[in-house]
Amino acid sequence: MEEIIMAVVSAVIAFVVPTVLKQFWPEPEQVDSLPWLKWCVGGFVGGALGGIASGLMGSVGGGVGNWAAFGVSIGLMQWFALRGYRSVGMWFIFASMLGWMLFVVGGPQLGWLVAGVAVGLMQYLVLAQSKGAVWWIVANPIAWPVAGAVGYGVGLLLLGSNPILAWIVGWGMVGLVGASLLLWPLSRLQKKEKGQQAGEEISQ
Repeated sequence: MEEIIMAVVSAVIAFVVPTVLKQFWPEPEQVDSLPWLKWCVGGFVGGALGGIASGLMGSVGGGVGNWAAFGVSIGLMQWFALRGYRSVGMWFIFASMLGWMLFVVGGPQLGWLVAGVAVGLMQYLVLAQSKGAVWWIVANPIAWPVAGAVGYGVGLLLLGSNPILAWIVGWGMVGLVGASLLLWPLSRLQKKEKGQQAGEEISQ
């Protein structure tokens, strides 16, 4: 029951935070240049905040609620970084939350891969309006297992000196490495021409 409550709270946060930000922080001017720095910094911050939130929940091994919080944190930072570059709505954050919740299905061995597949597929539904979005499905299952391994290794290196710092930096590195590996598919996202969009709408 506690896990369900945690997941619901995460879903509420995923809705409330971007809604509030939109009110006080208007949509920025559209740009064509890849926001690589904002995307990578957001990845580290999102991973670190997700790790902190999950740690405060206290579930050893991580349950659905823990991974929901992590997914919301990563999704929020991704959404924020993409504002002005590619239009993605709040579903992008929910897709991240739902995808990461499926980590528990794969368990310690396959969780990163399962989450990567799920996140890639669910966020693709939002990115499908852009050309090259199919690479998002391919890249996520590769990016997150690598990110998980690197974050775990960094955490272990720092564990002896400061366990709290090791936890925060380790999860931050998960977000940073994942974001870095997703830069290439992100750069492949291009706006479809109006005529192409109209033709697809007619054919559907």
